Order: sequence, then structure tokens, then C-alpha cells
Amino acid sequence: MRCYSLSMIVILSVLVWGGCGARKAVPVDTLDGRAVGELVRLEGRLSSHGSSPFPVLVLELDDGGVVLLESKTVKEELRRLADMRVAVEGDVSQPMGERRVLEVVRYELVRLPSGELPLIGSVSFDGDHCILRTREGKRYWLRGDLVKVLAEYAGARVWVTGTLDDPGDAGAPRGAAPYWVIGYGVLAEAGQ
Repeated sequence: MRCYSLSMIVILSVLVWGGCGARKAVPVDTLDGRAVGELVRLEGRLSSHGSSPFPVLVLELDDGGVVLLESKTVKEELRRLADMRVAVEGDVSQPMGERRVLEVVRYELVRLPSGELPLIGSVSFDGDHCILRTREGKRYWLRGDLVKVLAEYAGARVWVTGTLDDPGDAGAPRGAAPYWVIGYGVLAEAGQ
């Protein structure tokens, strides 16, 4: 009986605690009317305003509004994406003067200025093959002239654009889709 009661307590604890931390971001077009601490998702174009040593990272919204972005985890990656369209998720923070502030916890590169949707992941090697591994665990065998450059960024987090290549290539590493790279950018150097 004691073992049964303990098992039930453990199961109930997992169910209760597991559901407590699961917050879902609310898609919004503006921070107007949003409470401090609310988890939201906004889409817009990243831009850096001001000059060194105090540049400010902002998200320019489709309606012309501007939201200041702060982040303890991805701010440097966001800086490297200036002029690109992104979706950011984060907690609404206290306003800074008249400007609303979002504490970004994650982002997604929506599309490049060219309209292409990039892949984002970490560069690694499988034997002699340069591989991009996404957060979702998908693997892409990177091919083309830019692979020589990307090989210098082993361990780095990058975005790449290109096209899926013939999946029937006998030389492809196991579990990796061949991907012909035509563009890239570095989000974070290895070890950052």
C-alpha cells in the first residue's frame, strides 16, 4: 500500500509540475495593451539604432511601431540578423520611456530579404562530410562551393540557404539530406 501511495504522489507531481512551466506565446501585432510579464510572439524586421558603445536592438513592426529588444540569451545572435525578418518570443518588460520592451527568449528567422527561408543549425562533421544539424535534430549534408568556408565554422551556429539536392546520392552520410548551399551567415561562433 505504501509503495502504491508513493507512486501516485510521484505521478501526480510530474503531471502538476510538468504543466505549470508550459507557457505558450500569444501571437500579437503590437505590445499595446499587453501586461508586463506576458509571453508574446511578434514578427518584424530587426534593426540596430544608435552608435557604439550603446547600440539599441529594435524590432520594426509592420504597422510602423518599434519595440526595443533585450535578451540574456540570444542578443548577440539577433544583432547578427540586422535587416532580416524574424519572429521573436519573449516576456513584455517595463517600458523604457515611451518605448515598449520585450525580453526575448527565442527567435525564428522568418525569411531573408530575398524572400528565402533559411535553415538554422550547428556545423559539424560526419567523416569528411560537412553537416548542418538543426535544433529539431534534422541533419543536412552541406554541398557546394560555400562548404569550404562553412567548414571553418565547425561548432558554430549558422543559417544557410539553398536547395535540397538529389536524396539518392550514394555518397550521402546516413540520415543526412543533401543540401546545396548558396548563402550563409554566422549567428554564433563555436563555444558561444
